[in-house]
Amino acid sequence: MLFVKSPISIIYLIPYTLILLAVSCTRRTPSVELELNGGAGRAVAFLEISADKGPVFLDSVRLDKQGRGHVYVPKNGEGMYALQSGKGQQNLLVLFLSAQAPSAPLSLQADFDNLVSSARIASPRDTLAHTALLYQQMLLEAQEEIHKTENLWAENRYKTHNVDSLYEACVFNINITQETIRTVAQELCTENTHNLLPVFMVNKQLAGKDLFDMESEQDIAFLLDCAQRMQEQQPDNPHVRRFLTTLRRAQANQRQRTLNSDTNAKP
Repeated sequence: MLFVKSPISIIYLIPYTLILLAVSCTRRTPSVELELNGGAGRAVAFLEISADKGPVFLDSVRLDKQGRGHVYVPKNGEGMYALQSGKGQQNLLVLFLSAQAPSAPLSLQADFDNLVSSARIASPRDTLAHTALLYQQMLLEAQEEIHKTENLWAENRYKTHNVDSLYEACVFNINITQETIRTVAQELCTENTHNLLPVFMVNKQLAGKDLFDMESEQDIAFLLDCAQRMQEQQPDNPHVRRFLTTLRRAQANQRQRTLNSDTNAKP
């Protein structure tokens, strides 16, 4: 199993675990059709994720007796949106509008109180939507597993005679998980410069450690390359512009640290 720790943190998004989906963007206002178990008569909030302001409340929908309802995005609304059914990391879904997605409304089935783990895209079949969904479910499962690992260590560190072995096993699992998730994230970033998926992944944490280190020359270079290719393919997207600006600032700070270090090292 995989392990992850801490709520998801994005440079300018929302400090919760998120699930990413892609929905269509057509000439008419696209919609998201919902069917949420346990959601009869309950409300779901609909938010826009602004590049400058972060989450902005747009509307809410109260589900019918079958837990069904739908939301409409603003016209020409390609970008980031979110559905929220309650508090906690389980109950916030970020929707990525994509001009390349199928024209039919996205049909989402899930449990009202457990959106992330239970979410299933009933239609249409969209590669980005399913990739994002599977990645987020993997992260949630990882988060739960690492919590179990931490509890295992806390409960047994004073009971076992072989505490060193227990410690090494826990650390090994976390390290393997970090490398596995990091590899997946790098692949997804590289393959998705035509959409906003890399923005979501830039500031994840696993076991209290950033997935991408914004003080690492190697990590900054990798993300900057992705951001530059995103700008070529999405030149007018405000999320991409902010992403690129943030990374250029991180690169400048990293170079300044290197310069200071070299200066201090001189006799």
